[in-house]
Amino acid sequence: MSSWIKTSVVLFALPLVAFVFFTYATLLQTNNLKSAFERAIAAHETLSSAEKSQQQDLVRAFDFEGTCAAYMSQDVKATSTVNRMGMESECREYTYFAWARLASIILFGMGLLHILLIAAFVTFAKQSKKNLLLAFPVAWASSTLLSVVILVGQGALATVALYYATTLLLKVYFPKLLGFIILAVGYALYRIVRALLARTELASHEPTSEAVSEEAAPVLWQRVKEIARKLETTPPDSILVGMSTAFYVTEVPIVHSAGVATGRTLYLSAPMMQQMSSDEVSAIIGHEMGHFKGEDTVMTRKLAPRIIKSENTLAHLHEAGIVGMPALYAMLAFRNLFEKTISTFRRERELAADVYGASVTSREVSALALVRYCYQSEAYDAAMQEHMFNGTNMDDVLPRFQGEFRVNDAFWKALATHGLPHPFDTHPPMTLRLDKFGFKVEDLRFKACEKVERSAFETFLGNSEVIANAMAEDRQMVEHIQEQVAVIRAGENELSPEIIAKHFPHIEIKSKKARVVKSAVENLFIALLPAFFLAVGTLVLAKALANPNVTPFGFVFVGMVLLLSLAVWWREVQRWNSDVLILNHHGVQLSSWKEQARFADIHSMQIVCESKPFFNKYYLNIEFEEKRESIWKQVYVRRKSKKVSINLSIFEGTPEENGDIVIRYFTRGLV
Repeated sequence: MSSWIKTSVVLFALPLVAFVFFTYATLLQTNNLKSAFERAIAAHETLSSAEKSQQQDLVRAFDFEGTCAAYMSQDVKATSTVNRMGMESECREYTYFAWARLASIILFGMGLLHILLIAAFVTFAKQSKKNLLLAFPVAWASSTLLSVVILVGQGALATVALYYATTLLLKVYFPKLLGFIILAVGYALYRIVRALLARTELASHEPTSEAVSEEAAPVLWQRVKEIARKLETTPPDSILVGMSTAFYVTEVPIVHSAGVATGRTLYLSAPMMQQMSSDEVSAIIGHEMGHFKGEDTVMTRKLAPRIIKSENTLAHLHEAGIVGMPALYAMLAFRNLFEKTISTFRRERELAADVYGASVTSREVSALALVRYCYQSEAYDAAMQEHMFNGTNMDDVLPRFQGEFRVNDAFWKALATHGLPHPFDTHPPMTLRLDKFGFKVEDLRFKACEKVERSAFETFLGNSEVIANAMAEDRQMVEHIQEQVAVIRAGENELSPEIIAKHFPHIEIKSKKARVVKSAVENLFIALLPAFFLAVGTLVLAKALANPNVTPFGFVFVGMVLLLSLAVWWREVQRWNSDVLILNHHGVQLSSWKEQARFADIHSMQIVCESKPFFNKYYLNIEFEEKRESIWKQVYVRRKSKKVSINLSIFEGTPEENGDIVIRYFTRGLV
């Protein structure tokens, strides 16, 4: 709801304010003309008092705006009147005000048209998946075009409004400020074009997986082809078997341990195949092949590049700052409306895929496969954590966690409402999926915990040699983590200088301001933006105070300009401050802080990605066990607060990498 409020404010506030201002400017122009003619009549020496009063009444009743409108339409009588009264320049001003009011109405209408047009496309897209694939690119192109027009129109309107606001209210003129607004709009357009022209590459990474050929796994391929024939769909081009717990299909390229799988790819989980029967895995394969049957992967392949491009465009507009806000929120309206439609289709397609899975086995087998998968994947993930961080043998620890989850009532209660993880789609709640099969979680709980007589892995693959490369990659990753844990735990009470030097050296990460003056024009622009706005606000205020002709409305305008200047200045200072992020084995610190935030005093630390909604800003949130009274600079914190947030987006390198470093130092490398 808040995003829609912001969208409405950004799209409609400037046109409304401009319309009110130019209406006021028209009235002010009329009042100034009336006052000027009344003073001229009063100063006339040959007129009597009665004649002066009569002519002043005529002036008060005279329609200056209407006469000027007729004059600009080349009306003969109006032209004669205007020439006689010497109002040619004033009539041109009236015309400019009328055009500005018309532009305000048009821009308001375009904002409304933008939302209504996207809503119409969404309504059309809801009818079918085919309609969605047709509507999304057209709606995206329409939204982009209208957003650009709104951006340019609001920029031009703001320039004209600022010119007349300063000349009418402050009796001054700032040509450089007007030029700056024009440059700012051009900069925002540059960001849009840059995002639209950027190349979009789609690829998924599964380093601990391996492509399985038909020669290496004939039984598996035969079963997959049988399912494909039964569902009347084309079998996959590649089958990957990997060490993650996911099952999925995709037409996006996947980078695996020995190359890249392209085309239609089926991914199977080796750990889950070892815990499930061949019928249960067949039901899952049938579910995933159902996505091929329903062309869901085609929808993902076609929509994903456009979705990514829209996200990149929104990110560029966000980086453009305040000048990109009209286009940013106009395009956010597009994403907000379409996102719900896409999610609805995905949930419907998951339910349809469940039906396909049941058709190749049975309803009971498909329902049992869902429940067993959730149970076994949770137990396997917990066991893997224990195996990596404590060095416990996987063959010993997995049965222990299977037993713990078997009797964990809280887990089974939560399972009745939660969906399954999936790399591309949002799955419906488990209760809804099982209801379609005529089962409940309680009906299948104990059967799902029983050990299968012969695993799908053994039936379809025979032995682990088929995925030797994938298992080697997985083993190497686990060994690396175990080695790091062992090294750190060897000195966890008192870290030795060798361990500190190797694993926790002193690190200083400079903010991006240290390299802001480089060849990139946008960075130089952003660096100068806060200083320019603050200087303009101060100059406008000084001239207003020194000018006796400034109206009360003018002082209100000056105050608004100065507040805006200060807001922009503070925002840019926060984004581009000159702090250095300092890390060592004791704690974390910004160079402007009075003291270090020691890890020993920190209760928890996490990375939070703020999405508004499709551009990211990363914060490092620190929570202390005890209240601290230090005043921390350049971070959001209340005095005596237990929490501190550091904006990782302002530092060199990617925020994800910087966040990982801080978390690794804080956890002594255990995460």
